[in-house]
Amino acid sequence: MRMWRSKNTQFSVHEDFTERVKSHRRELGKRLVDERERGNYAVMNYDKLIVNNKIFAYDENNRNWHSMWTSDADLKRGYDAS
Repeated sequence: MRMWRSKNTQFSVHEDFTERVKSHRRELGKRLVDERERGNYAVMNYDKLIVNNKIFAYDENNRNWHSMWTSDADLKRGYDAS
């Protein structure tokens, strides 16, 4: 969990995700590490994983990740997600 503390104050701010989002991030984090080791661009955004501009989500029913869509920039360029 990340925490930010304002200088010279007693206030701090930290991420507060639901249990569902935390579990999704935990599973997608494993994939994030694998993708980066392969040399791919990979970042996590909330409960989604973006790998080379393709967006993935974790499916808790099947306990697996699945491709959702490509980024808007790719869609504008005519990128085929299949």
